[in-house]
Amino acid sequence: DVAQDLRDRHVVKQLSAALRQQPADTPFFGFMLLDSAHVPYAVPADAEHRFLPQARSGDHLKTHRGTDPAPLFNRYRNAVLKADTLIGQLLQALDDSGRSDDTVVIITSDHGESFNDLGQNDWGHNGNFSDVQTRVPMAIRWPGRAAATEPGVTSHMDIAPTLLRHLLACSNPPSDHSAGLDLFGPLPPVRPLLVESWTQRAVRVGPRALLVRPYGIEVRDADYRQIPDTTSTAAVTAAIIDQMQLLQPT
Repeated sequence: DVAQDLRDRHVVKQLSAALRQQPADTPFFGFMLLDSAHVPYAVPADAEHRFLPQARSGDHLKTHRGTDPAPLFNRYRNAVLKADTLIGQLLQALDDSGRSDDTVVIITSDHGESFNDLGQNDWGHNGNFSDVQTRVPMAIRWPGRAAATEPGVTSHMDIAPTLLRHLLACSNPPSDHSAGLDLFGPLPPVRPLLVESWTQRAVRVGPRALLVRPYGIEVRDADYRQIPDTTSTAAVTAAIIDQMQLLQPT
């Protein structure tokens, strides 16, 4: 029953303290989940309120097709700004520990957030598989590697095999143990990716979302409008099976 922003400050404080106490010659792994940017978007009074006007609450149940999304979106952006400040504090703690030059840092999010972007009364997340809700930032700071932007299709599933190969000397192919790919290897320009919500499943192929329905495949375009099914159902089924089931030992 603790407010989101207080929880976030607590975990940042804990991990920052752990970093400062970490022996210089000992490998470590740290994970932190920030919750402030999640509904109802925590923006404490002492946080920067850069984006105005800001909604008084982040209650999506009070929205409708005619709701002006700007105040709610501003509240979300201020919550993200607060999370960014906390990440800055953690990175400073990493610098203070002297481990910045030998530590990989990955910052990403589990989903996007809708503010009626598609004009379909879509608010929050878990509502569709459009770019608004499925495309998220993923920033990786990897010591010894030059800054670059990856133009290929990437996925959260790629993080584990990339770390295993380039940090833990795992030399066998990622397909032996993961549905992801090596982020530093060649990535395909078009790649079917399984995406799921609490109640739905789909495959994203380029700008299209192929929803798996009890009656078959329903195809949505980039604006999430239903269009005729012009994609091979067999290819969709293969992508789902491939990404839901890892190879089992014989």
